[in-house]
Amino acid sequence: MPKLQVNPEQRKLSERQVKQRERDFYNSLSQLAEHYGVTPLQTKDFGYPYNLALAYRKIEKQLRQSHKCKDFTELHISENGDTGQLFLSVTETYYTGSQFYYVPVVPLFRMFEDPERKQTAILLLSVCSYIYHIAKIPFYRQENSYLYWQYEMLKEWAIHDDDSEENREILAELSQTEQIGDQMHTMIFDKENLTHWKRRIKTFRAKDPFDSDVFLMTTKFFQLYQKYPERRLFQNSVTGWEETEYCYDEEETKITMDKYIGFIADDKGYLYEQLCETVNGEFSQYGEMEEPAVTTHFDGTPVGKESLDFENRIFPLINELCYYLNQYNTQEDEREHK
Repeated sequence: MPKLQVNPEQRKLSERQVKQRERDFYNSLSQLAEHYGVTPLQTKDFGYPYNLALAYRKIEKQLRQSHKCKDFTELHISENGDTGQLFLSVTETYYTGSQFYYVPVVPLFRMFEDPERKQTAILLLSVCSYIYHIAKIPFYRQENSYLYWQYEMLKEWAIHDDDSEENREILAELSQTEQIGDQMHTMIFDKENLTHWKRRIKTFRAKDPFDSDVFLMTTKFFQLYQKYPERRLFQNSVTGWEETEYCYDEEETKITMDKYIGFIADDKGYLYEQLCETVNGEFSQYGEMEEPAVTTHFDGTPVGKESLDFENRIFPLINELCYYLNQYNTQEDEREHK
């Protein structure tokens, strides 16, 4: 049976207090059931606190199976410290899949250099401007970003380490990625990409299946932008990410979202391999991974509209964006080596 977060001296509760707790619980349960469209088990004929425990266990099972609560994580029974009111709360979490959501900009740069893909690149530029300006995804050339300092650390190691071929290769790649990064950051920063986004979609003509796939993905991003014109990606995270100076916290115990989401330079090459190795090494020291979550309290007050619909749509789209940029990168490498 689930344990209720109630007064440990519940045996000393008066009959009136027990009735009040039952009334609070069932009122909360009714509000929860109406919100998620489920039918709670009738347990009022059982004695306290087993009547509450049985109802709790049943509604928890229903929530796990409900399509309206597909991101269900936990059902809580809480007590208001001031009023003593008992109420239910539901926490939903979007599981990111323990992966990097690193958007490479070098493939986009290469795409602009390719006459056959320039219009495709312009379309993707609007997408990148959206996730930069509106969703607020960090860019690796921003000094307040986690990835900026990862690249800086790799540079410091290469400069002060032995004069090996690997270190010379890293420094050469770093120099190139800084130049390309600054150039692409300037292009992505231009908000005209958002202003002209709709027109770019309307006038785009796909030349092949790759273009068609990119076009379809771009329209999904645009639809998301229309539905959530001001929604930030870190809105439902505990720590968030602010465009201020980055500060490394030695006592941090979890992987915050800004560490596994952001624009990077390239998704190929020795530098990228070293970046992943360094980041993975750091991540292995943490005990948990922060993910978007919302908690809804059913305490008789109006239920808010917080949900994870945005996260359920944008994370797969970012993953898709990374896939197409990587696909183009791979195709270009193969073409250059023929």
